[in-house]
Amino acid sequence: MSNQDTNKFTSYQGYIRSKQYCKMNDFTKPMEFNDIYQIEIELLNVCNLSCPLCARANPEVINFLSSHKAVHLDFEVLTTTLLKFPSLKKVHLVGGICEPTLYKEFIPLLEWLKEHNFVIMISTNASTLNEEKWKQIGNILQEEDEIRFAIDGSTQQSYEVYRKGGNLQKIISNFLAFSHSKAFKVLQMIKFKHNKEQYEEEIKTISKFCNNKFDYIYRLTTGSAKPEIGLEYPDQKKSKIDVYKKIFQQASNKIRQTLAKDIYCYSKVGFIYINHLGQFITCCDRYEEFLLDPKPKPTIYNFDKDELMDYLNNIYEDIPNTETCIKYCHKMVQLLQEPDDKIYRN
Repeated sequence: MSNQDTNKFTSYQGYIRSKQYCKMNDFTKPMEFNDIYQIEIELLNVCNLSCPLCARANPEVINFLSSHKAVHLDFEVLTTTLLKFPSLKKVHLVGGICEPTLYKEFIPLLEWLKEHNFVIMISTNASTLNEEKWKQIGNILQEEDEIRFAIDGSTQQSYEVYRKGGNLQKIISNFLAFSHSKAFKVLQMIKFKHNKEQYEEEIKTISKFCNNKFDYIYRLTTGSAKPEIGLEYPDQKKSKIDVYKKIFQQASNKIRQTLAKDIYCYSKVGFIYINHLGQFITCCDRYEEFLLDPKPKPTIYNFDKDELMDYLNNIYEDIPNTETCIKYCHKMVQLLQEPDDKIYRN
């Protein structure tokens, strides 16, 4: 596969933040219902692993989940709702607190999505199901689809530092069972402090184990402000976020307006998120924030498009004045580190 072909499958966040994409879209206008062409879905609230930096490791989220039983989105309601979006083209099955392949109707959902010509993207730890099921999934997905296998280690010892509860050999076996698929196959490797020195060597090793039957290695770091961090959940909060937030809060209204104009939030141009409760929110990065917020939200179970768009656009008016946006938005981090006279000279 050529570099040109490979590049089109790199993360959509990187593309839509590009100058080319920004010139094509007016980020100052409210989003309209017909703008929505991609939905990310948290199918359930169950996972088989215990990764230290997952939202599931947040004590507040732990308390929330402990008071709720296992929840799977209603298949009929979900599929009926998806058909109400006239411009919907892509469905991402990723999730902030779940392993999507544990959804009780996962394979029927994939079959339904392909029957209705949706493009599918899946992110999975691949340590669930058996090889026959993975062969079946491989047959369902087509060349326009993408699947990301979160491997993050080349030995069981290095793998389970982060992917606690997983079995590396099972993942490799499942990947190989799937590898005949026409779908675009991505291996994810996160760089942490513990694997920083051997990171590239681990990539070579896992590539060999997978018989090089993948299309792309997704090299992932663990944050924009502090790229290589430890594995204790509180460390995720420590970086420079508080510094950036203080700078932003102290900035004049003129500077705030300039920031808001210069930051292109990808969730404002056709991307939305459905969590395991069926609630609509703006994006996966703000998952914890909205999950723990008791305010009512529109859901797939009481769907009203006008109510949905009013709700989403009211949220977008606060971007980028949120801790989550400051934490995750690379453009925000970049701008807040530049001298004022360089950014705001106009």
